[in-house]
Amino acid sequence: MVGEAATASEAVALCRSARPDVVFLDFALPDRAGADAITDIRAVSPRSAVVVLTLDDATETVLSAVRAGARGFILKRAPTVRLIEAIDRILGGQTYVDPEVASRVIEAVAIGANDSVMRTPPALTPRELDVLREVADGRSNKEIAFHLRLAGGTVKIHVERILRKLAAANRAEAVSRAFALGLLEPEAGTGDALATKQR
Repeated sequence: MVGEAATASEAVALCRSARPDVVFLDFALPDRAGADAITDIRAVSPRSAVVVLTLDDATETVLSAVRAGARGFILKRAPTVRLIEAIDRILGGQTYVDPEVASRVIEAVAIGANDSVMRTPPALTPRELDVLREVADGRSNKEIAFHLRLAGGTVKIHVERILRKLAAANRAEAVSRAFALGLLEPEAGTGDALATKQR
């Protein structure tokens, strides 16, 4: 723990001097909009990963935070273990979205996917689809390796190929594009379970 701030201005100043690895930021700040605060923090400390910690679970709030550059989003009512999990994943180069809002956010991103996104689904192998589904479920490479009984290095290679085939910069973007292309879709009768299909 390197510091604490009561306002966005204080947070930006602290990040400029301390250059923290992870910043937990309330989205409802007294002196600046949450999205603007994220932008300002990233400007003074690009390597700091911002995680939004808020009571607001509106889908648009999550999307606004992600568009501004947040690497994570957690609700204040979440158990402490979820904060620890978020830190671990983000320091491992991943993103983290609270499970309570993740499904809604992914579907919203898929529905509003930019028209410039590829229109023809890439040819993913059956194993790549298995790994993609695990990624969509929010599992880390280590968890995927355990669940699919694969070597950690093999999972890493699969993820890299998936990102390349989907022309995605990160795992979250890969999942949103997979939804938009129909490679992933909500399973009938549930709001959360994911099913995969190859066209």
